[in-house]
Amino acid sequence: MLALLKLIPLKDWFYAALLIAAGILCFHFYKDGEAKVAAADTKVAIAAIVRDQAITAAAQAKSTSIGVIYEKAVVVPPVADLGIVCHAPISRPVPEATVSTGSPPSPAPVIGSSPAFDPTGPALTIGRDDDALIAALQAEIQALLNAMSGNTK
Repeated sequence: MLALLKLIPLKDWFYAALLIAAGILCFHFYKDGEAKVAAADTKVAIAAIVRDQAITAAAQAKSTSIGVIYEKAVVVPPVADLGIVCHAPISRPVPEATVSTGSPPSPAPVIGSSPAFDPTGPALTIGRDDDALIAALQAEIQALLNAMSGNTK
């Protein structure tokens, strides 16, 4: 076996050693680059977590302030009666058709608790409460959009 190895020229041994060294060097650079990429990924992940926590804290603070604004708007007393009165329609029987079924037509139903009722007080109070809720939700959505886009207004 040793006699066969002596037949290989020195130049070929040199090329083989150079090839092995190049392979080891490539493997070393590959592992070193992989470690750098892993470190960069960790750094970016930590930065993203810190940014997310800052955005969450800002959104929670804004949400709390929006909730306080909404609570103040809802605490306002109910809207006073504006004096608008709705009247129940006059109930008239429907004219009979040409073909009669034999039963008399029923009168139109009476709307409201009395012939005249005023829905404005409760309706305006509900409307005001819903407007306050919508305004608070729109402000919260805008705050979240600003936080997501990076604007901290």
